Amino acid sequence: SSGINAEYGEGGVTALSGNESMVAVGCDDGSIYTFHPKSGRLILPILNTGHAITHSCVTGKRLAVVTNRPSLYLWNVGDPPKCDIKDESLGSFVSTKRHIVSLTITSEGEVRIGLSDSTQYQYSRDLGCWAVIGHTHLDGSWGRELNDGKSTTKQPPPKRTYLQTVQQLHQRIRVAELGGRGSEGKQWLTSLVRYLSLNKDEERLREVLQGVISSSKSLIHGEERLELMGSLLKVVGSTCQRVYSEFKQQLDWASSRE
Repeated sequence: SSGINAEYGEGGVTALSGNESMVAVGCDDGSIYTFHPKSGRLILPILNTGHAITHSCVTGKRLAVVTNRPSLYLWNVGDPPKCDIKDESLGSFVSTKRHIVSLTITSEGEVRIGLSDSTQYQYSRDLGCWAVIGHTHLDGSWGRELNDGKSTTKQPPPKRTYLQTVQQLHQRIRVAELGGRGSEGKQWLTSLVRYLSLNKDEERLREVLQGVISSSKSLIHGEERLELMGSLLKVVGSTCQRVYSEFKQQLDWASSRE
């Protein structure tokens, strides 16, 4: 880091990130340098946001930075390079009490920001705004339980925590759907079905499954409707046997009609 500071001025470097194809250096004067890690050549012209860079992230050919404004920029360093997000304000949820602890870019090119209170936001270019995808009030055990399909929690989560977790899982499904990310949508839908099953919430589980099997769409989250239904019923399994039996009959009937 001493070499970097010598080149850009003492104390000038405020953010550094990179991978095997690009290294990004952000400075306190708002300038951003992008280098090829082996040749050392500049990949892009020197960029300048006009505000000090506080965070940066490089994933694949995408570069995201956050300034102290605070605002977000996202570049796709392809051929040709382009700016996908420019000076998008973070002021509605970032403050001295809720500061940024992580900046990541998903494989689909979506920017996610994690805050000090464990809230997570994802920017949706389709909706033109930020979506909450994680919250401190969520049931922290659901992720562990979903890994093996077995409930390890002796006591059910508090009602408020449970309802907020269900709401957030629904929202993640919707965000994936709006973004056209079928595999991610199916993942969150499967997580929701498993979470409802583990908590024996037959009413909400029926609503979700009914929405799938009675849908007029032939493809849901990129998968054939009845095939998706079959995979969801495998998740329900013996956890909610009554619901499983009801919808297994509907699936068999629907399959025989096609």
